[in-house]
Order: sequence, then structure tokens, then C-alpha cells
Amino acid sequence: MSTTIHSLSPEVLALIFEWCCQSDSEPLVPSAAAGPLLVARISRHWRSVALSTPVLWCSLSFRLKKLGETLPFLKTWLERSGSCPLTLNLAYKSPRRAWEKPTVLPVVDILCLHAHQFEWLRLHLPCSDLVRLGQLAFPRLRRLDYSLVDRETELPDIDLFTCTPQLSELYTTGYAVCALLAQKQFPWTQLTTFRCSYYNLYDCLQVFRLAPSLQHCALVVEHPAAFHRPIATISPLPHLRSFSLKGGWTDTQILCQLQLPGLHELSFSVSRTSQLTPLISRCPSIRILELRLYALPEDVPPILEYFRSLSSLVQLQVHGHGFRSHILVAVLEALENDGSFLPRLETLHFECTSESGLYPSLVKMLVQAKTLRPLSTVSFHFTQSVGVLEKQDDSAIAALRRDGVDIRFS
Repeated sequence: MSTTIHSLSPEVLALIFEWCCQSDSEPLVPSAAAGPLLVARISRHWRSVALSTPVLWCSLSFRLKKLGETLPFLKTWLERSGSCPLTLNLAYKSPRRAWEKPTVLPVVDILCLHAHQFEWLRLHLPCSDLVRLGQLAFPRLRRLDYSLVDRETELPDIDLFTCTPQLSELYTTGYAVCALLAQKQFPWTQLTTFRCSYYNLYDCLQVFRLAPSLQHCALVVEHPAAFHRPIATISPLPHLRSFSLKGGWTDTQILCQLQLPGLHELSFSVSRTSQLTPLISRCPSIRILELRLYALPEDVPPILEYFRSLSSLVQLQVHGHGFRSHILVAVLEALENDGSFLPRLETLHFECTSESGLYPSLVKMLVQAKTLRPLSTVSFHFTQSVGVLEKQDDSAIAALRRDGVDIRFS
């Protein structure tokens, strides 16, 4: 006997809705063409099942604009979640001009009713709203991601987000970190993940001192700057597994102060190969390395020696800025001629600039390189105009691509 979807029980239909409405790792953006709003429009029966299935309404990404349009929608959506754990991305509409103030909406009163449900909060709010929320208890909160709309406003000298016994991930900006460091009760020792943009080097070093259980750390700076204050030595961070330092190549002095015996993944920028040396003894177990080089061709030998010291490396990504393809040539030659050079390497990605005149020799080297074939992933991206390649070069590149080598020119 055939079964149609109209004959399914509400319980089975709810499971199908849940599977169809699942979002990825990001909160769900409401849309009449997808998710619970879509299935609720099909029929009265489907709408009834959707409205009585709280798990469909436990994720939301929402931008606050106008009082009459947004608050009733937000209130209704959260009410439909029942007692399910909530994931919420909530942002005020930022002012278009620096001198304008953000529109203040009475949204905190709605969020207060659901504070016990939030597991993941991403907030971009005015200071006053953030302070009110920060004084609530969030017994389920595991991840907090917040920034201020009115950045020029100073946070008051009170403890925020202290009643968060499950908090383990913090994503924020340098200004907010400075304010949190002034607090006495923020649960730094619980953190396993810390990500900060527009950071101050010394504030982040203070975080390392307060958060010995960190496993993942990512720092992004907008304007690199030189620092002249002395930096105190930090105790080893034995649990740190991944560390990313982007945008601030002058801040590689931070690497000289960190001892990371269990680090598996490292991503950072460097302008002088001498800055690589202190890292070797402090990160002996690196398996994944992403390196953004602002180096000169004459720095090739030190870079090769640095790579040679990383015998456990499985994945290597090199992004070259301001140099040509000399480093790529040296790495390919070392892989081809020295069996002890990166013996465990499985993935190689190289992105760099090069003169058009070097492309034929590079292509020939890639075609003849026997060590590239056993690698699981190989990709090369040359970011300077190539001009016209010879026909034999086109054929060679086509052969490389057939062998699984991702090679691109732009």
C-alpha cells in the first residue's frame, strides 16, 4: 500500500520538517522561501505541525530595524522555541554616519524571558543594552560573540557575563577585551576558544595569562604597529591546539613569548625569516602551517631550514607577498631531491607572484616533480598576469590538472 505525505502522522511529519529545516553552523536567517516559515505556509495541517515543533524555531539570525516591524516577529519566533536551547544572532542596524546614534529598541525585555535557553549568542548592540544583558544569568550559554554599535561609549565598571557556568568560547573585539580584563569575575579560566579582532597585543597576552585552558586562539589586527613596552614571559599553554595571528606581522614578537608544546595548527604573517627561529623549539608538534610571507628572495635558505625542522608537518600553505616564485622553486627542489624534507607532507598550497618569464620553467618543474603525485592535495595559484603561454605550456598545465593538481593563473 502506497503512503502519501498527507497520511503521515504529525510525529513523522515533524521529524521530516526538522531534517529539512536544519541550518548549518550559522544561525538561521528567516525566509518565506526556506525553513519553518516555508513549511508553515503549505497547508493548515503543516502549519499546525510546524508551530507545535519547537526545535524548528531554536535558531535565528536577525537585524533590528523598525520597532513596529521587528519586535513582534522576534517575540513570536522565540516563543515558538518552547524550552529548546537557542542560537541567536542579533544586530542593531548600524548608523550610516559617524555622528548618528543607533536606533534604540526595547529588545532586552524580550531576551530576558529566554536567558535560560541561550546556548550561542552573537550580539551587535548599543552599550546600554549589552550591559543589561550582561547582568543576567545564562546557565546554558557556551559561546558568546559580541561587539558594540556605539564604540565610543565606555562600558561601566561592573562585572558582565559572570553567571555563565558553561561559557567556553569568546569572540569579540579589542575594545571589549580591554573592558572585560578590568572585571574581577569574568570566567576566563573556563575558556577553550578565544577570537579577537582589532586587538591590542598586551591585552591579548593578558588573556593568555588568565585563560590557561585555551585550545583555540585567533587574533586579527587592523593596523599593525610596533610595540616598545617589555613583554613578560607567559607560562606554557599546554592545551593550545590552533593559533592564528593575521594582519600584524610586526607582532610576531608574540611568538617569542609563547611556549606551545601541543600546538598542531599555526597561521601567521612574517616579514623577516629571523622571526621564524624562536618558534622552532616552542612548537615541536605543528601539523598544519599557514604562512604569509613578506620576505625577500635572499631569505630562501633560512625558510627552507625552518621548514626542514618541522618533520611532523602534514599540511603547508604559503602565501607570498612582495616576492616572486623563488621560494616555490626551492621548496619543489627540496621535496624532489631530499627524502628527509617534510617527510609526512600530504597537502601543499602555494600562492605567490611571479614574472611571466618564470612560468615555463615552473610548469616544467611541476610536470617533472615525482614527489607531487603521492600528495593528497596540491594547488598553486599565481596572482600576476601571465600573458600568453606557449602551446606546450598549455598542454603541460592540462596534464597537471588531469592528475589532480589545482593550478590557476590570475
